[in-house]
Amino acid sequence: MSYQDNNPTLGHSALGLDGVEFVEFAVQMPEELDRFFRQLGFRKTGVHRSKPVALYQQGDINFIINADPRNGGQAGLDLSVPVINAVGLRVHDAASAYKTALSRGAWEVDLPAQTGVMELNIPAVQSVAGSLIYFIDRYGKRSIYDVDFVLDEQAQNAAAESSLFQRIRHITVAVNSTRALEWSEFFQRLFGFQLSEASLADSLESVPNSYWLRCRAGKTVIHVQGVEDRAARLHECLASVVLTSNDLSAVRRVRDASGGLWQQGTEQVDGTGAASASAEGTISLGLARASFTIGAVQGS
Repeated sequence: MSYQDNNPTLGHSALGLDGVEFVEFAVQMPEELDRFFRQLGFRKTGVHRSKPVALYQQGDINFIINADPRNGGQAGLDLSVPVINAVGLRVHDAASAYKTALSRGAWEVDLPAQTGVMELNIPAVQSVAGSLIYFIDRYGKRSIYDVDFVLDEQAQNAAAESSLFQRIRHITVAVNSTRALEWSEFFQRLFGFQLSEASLADSLESVPNSYWLRCRAGKTVIHVQGVEDRAARLHECLASVVLTSNDLSAVRRVRDASGGLWQQGTEQVDGTGAASASAEGTISLGLARASFTIGAVQGS
C-alpha cells in the first residue's frame, strides 16, 4: 500500500504537477560539461543576464549549467566535480504549489538574497543532499528564460529541431537503502507523486528498496533507489537523468565517438551514489569526473 493510499486527504494532484521544466548542473569549471552536452546534441541557447549560468536545450529538455561560486544548493560538496544541483518542476501555480509543499513539511529555502535586480524570484524547497526543487509556472511559449537569460533565437530553433533526444523520462535519486522508503514518502507527501506499477514489478523481481513515482499527468517520474552502503562511501544525490530517444542507434554512435565513460547493463547505483549502468535497453552516458549519468531509452 502506498503513502497516498494511507493518506487520501493529501490530494494527489494538489500541486498541479505537469512535468520537468529543467535540470540544473553545478560545477566550478563548466568547459567539460559544456562539451559533453554538445556531444549529446544539445545547443547552448542562452546565458544568464548577471551570473555564470548557461542554458542548453534539445526537444522538450532544458539543461542548465550553473558555475556561480555562490551556488549553495548542495552545501558541502566538491563542485570541482559536476553534480545535479536542482530540478524545476512544472506546476499550474508556483506560489500555491510552494505554499502547499511547506504546509506538508517541506524545508524552506531562502533564495531572495541570491536573486538579482530584475530577476525572477522562483520558489524552491530542499530535497536530497541539499539539492533544490523549484516550482515553475512559466513554461512553453512564456518561459522563465525570457526574463533571466539573453537568448540566441537561432540556436533555440536548431535545438527545437534536434532529434537525438526528446524529453526527460525519469530522474533517479540515490539514497542509503535504510532511507529509501522515507525518501519515497517524502516525494509522495510533499509533491503528490504516486507509486507506479514499476515499483511492484521491481518488488516481484527482487529489486530491493526501489520506488518508482509518477504524477497524475504521467509526465514526471522519480525513481528512488536505495543503495547498500557497505563501504560507507555513498553520497545521497540526484544520480541520473534518463531521456527518451527515437533513435538509440544514433545515441550509440555518439557514445562510441565520445571520450566519456559509457556503460550498459542492469540499472544499479554504485558506492559513490552515481548510476553506473542502466536498465536493459537503456544506454548510459557519463563523464569520468561526475556524480551523475545521462541515460537514453527508446521513446518519443
